[in-house]
Amino acid sequence: MPLVPLAMYKTPRRAAQARNHQVAALLAPTKGLNYRDSFITLDPKDAVVLNNFVARPTGVQLRGGYQKHVTGLGGSVNSLMPYLAQNPLDSKLFAAVDADIFDVTTSTSTPTVDETTTSTDGIWSSLMFSGATENYLCITSPSGGYWTYDSTSGWTDRAAAVTGLTGTFGSIAAWKRRLWFGANGTAKVYYLAPNALQGAATELDLGPLMQRGGSIVAMVNWTMNAGLDIDDYLVFFGSQGDVIIYQGTDPDDPSTFQLKGIWYVGRPPVGDRFYTEYGGELFILTELGLLPLSKMVNGQVANTYNVLSAPIAPVLSPLVSRLIDDPIWELTLIEDNDVLMVKVPRDSSNYTQYVMFIQTGAWSTFTGMPINCSKTFNGQMYFGDEDGNVQLGLNVKRDGMNIDGTGGSYVVGQCQGGFNAFGVPANLKIFGMARPILIGANAPAVQAQMNVEYSFNPIYSSPSFNATVGANWDEGVWDEASWSGSMNTYAAWVGVQNMGYYGSLRLQVKGDPGTIYVSSTVMYQTGGVM
Repeated sequence: MPLVPLAMYKTPRRAAQARNHQVAALLAPTKGLNYRDSFITLDPKDAVVLNNFVARPTGVQLRGGYQKHVTGLGGSVNSLMPYLAQNPLDSKLFAAVDADIFDVTTSTSTPTVDETTTSTDGIWSSLMFSGATENYLCITSPSGGYWTYDSTSGWTDRAAAVTGLTGTFGSIAAWKRRLWFGANGTAKVYYLAPNALQGAATELDLGPLMQRGGSIVAMVNWTMNAGLDIDDYLVFFGSQGDVIIYQGTDPDDPSTFQLKGIWYVGRPPVGDRFYTEYGGELFILTELGLLPLSKMVNGQVANTYNVLSAPIAPVLSPLVSRLIDDPIWELTLIEDNDVLMVKVPRDSSNYTQYVMFIQTGAWSTFTGMPINCSKTFNGQMYFGDEDGNVQLGLNVKRDGMNIDGTGGSYVVGQCQGGFNAFGVPANLKIFGMARPILIGANAPAVQAQMNVEYSFNPIYSSPSFNATVGANWDEGVWDEASWSGSMNTYAAWVGVQNMGYYGSLRLQVKGDPGTIYVSSTVMYQTGGVM
């Protein structure tokens, strides 16, 4: 059969338009804040803004809120002191306001004073000391003296029962079954007999060992795994940055009590809340940053690039230097959130805390939480504020909730990753849309914008979020009640119109605590060099 030519189209065919939009995937800034490196060298997984999120390996997670636990304490809460009894039912949480100590174990709006002291500021050093049949909470203060609490006798003023100590009580430590006291404003420390709560105190003058002068501001028992065995070291901190470490057993016997060494770690903030223990490590905060003491004494920290706070050192170190005389600096390990929190004194009207995820060392900030002092008790974080409240932190749905669970506002987080040239740094890009992907119990409210050319413009408006309240089993009506389910994935395209050579996606997220931002898809067009 002969081939027949096809008839010509009456209208000419048009070629399909060339695709000129491109898409790129941006991962969440799981490496945390990086203030140290140049903007042009940042990894897109670094963050230049990460507020009210915790940087976890799977994404950045929105923090929990806080709720009033005890109200009406009548002044700034400057100390929280947990008492951990041998019988857990006898454990207590105490709060100090000026001279008064309150029992804040149970939530209430009408607290009563448990003990009145001579303290003028409510700032106490505290620790737990275990006896044969009783555990003791021991607290010291230059103006308040030395007190203990136990579940049998309650509060006992023991300042007059300690003899031989010259001056006023400073910090307190427990080492090898002995209580140690610092004499406030001096380089002298004193220790009691083993297992004693009071009695004759023996003096140890550390002045000749303090190469930079100053006084002893803190002491701590440090259990370090030295590689061959585990031993308890006694660590003394000087106000000018000297760290003196002893090892042994009996300070009365020079043959069993030796000086291990003296190191310089930078000046710590005033007070004795600049350190915390985690496992076999002792973290300390000084003008050089957040330091692991084990690496300092082993010579592994030669400069500020090797400290834990290196990524945020350009911000944190000057902050420590500027506010070094404020005694409300504090390091708090919050185990149920796997974070170490650097509690910064209130700067003007702003409360900002720097938070490190323990497993990866990734940093973020928390704002909007009026933390004045903090402690963990029964596995949960509590903090005192300047308005006479003790708050339950990071374990409720909203910020500022009342005692009865009403009120408050949902947490708002902001994040912005490192700037990205999208493979062609010399070409202009027109950014059009972004598709953030989040995981949460309820659909979070999200706003996005593309910042270009190393700009950090915030998102000023707040997204609207209404959480679904799940029904209770045996109470909700089937086919009518809304049942709360597991975590779901949410994604939607939003406009991010902007133009530039380098782009960084900024997000603002309002939602339930635990909402995780995982990644985003960005749609853009590539233009010419000019």
